[in-house]
Amino acid sequence: MRVRLIHWNGPEGRERKQQLAALGHEVVFDDLDSLAQRRALRANPPDAYLIDLSRLPSHGREVAMALRTYKATRHVPIVFVDGEPEKVQKVKAVLPDATFTTWGRVKTSLPKAVLRRVTTPIVPPSVIYSGKPTVEKLGVKAGMRVCVLGAPPGFLDTLGALPAKATFTAKASADCQLFLVVVRSQHELAAQFVAVSRHVNRQTVWVIWPKKGSRVRSEVNANDVRAIGLAAGWVDFKVCSVSEVFSGYAFKRKRSN
Repeated sequence: MRVRLIHWNGPEGRERKQQLAALGHEVVFDDLDSLAQRRALRANPPDAYLIDLSRLPSHGREVAMALRTYKATRHVPIVFVDGEPEKVQKVKAVLPDATFTTWGRVKTSLPKAVLRRVTTPIVPPSVIYSGKPTVEKLGVKAGMRVCVLGAPPGFLDTLGALPAKATFTAKASADCQLFLVVVRSQHELAAQFVAVSRHVNRQTVWVIWPKKGSRVRSEVNANDVRAIGLAAGWVDFKVCSVSEVFSGYAFKRKRSN
């Protein structure tokens, strides 16, 4: 059978591809550099999508949810492999009709999933962490000092009720516990990363950009945001819809060895 393997670690993914090929499967391996690449996953749908949850489980969940929103892939079985129990439960909550297994059991569970093809698939909301208040998705907490850069007028109003005693400043400093950086151009994206880098240790930095089709003029997209973050030595670990207009990636600095 044809299997599309989705993994966020190149060497590990290639090893898993060989494991699946040894079981007689035709395997396409996607070492995803960006969630925006999920559009390519719709082309020539396989017999099953196999998503490894051991790395970046929130990304795996987002990709799977996106696959369910597309008519071309909605009925293709999704098989999740491994992952921390707590993270797996969060995925099960939104995609209970998917198959959940381990690499040790994939030999038998994958064929069963394909035979049990999804006839009435659950189509969950396409935004991860849906149902949570935006400020909770972003990690804004009571008493926190938050730096907001490049935001248009009224931006904070779109986030809903703000936590008690949370303060917001347009001046970046090491005292800020969270950074929300709104960008619309390549120049702003590069400049803001440099500006914020001077003040960030282990704080989370959200880079926020206008969604395509939001009618807000923009020169950047998800690929641009993630690419410049990775090039700067950061790691993205979460993505979410900030509002009807904006999406965002959450970054942290890589830990030094």
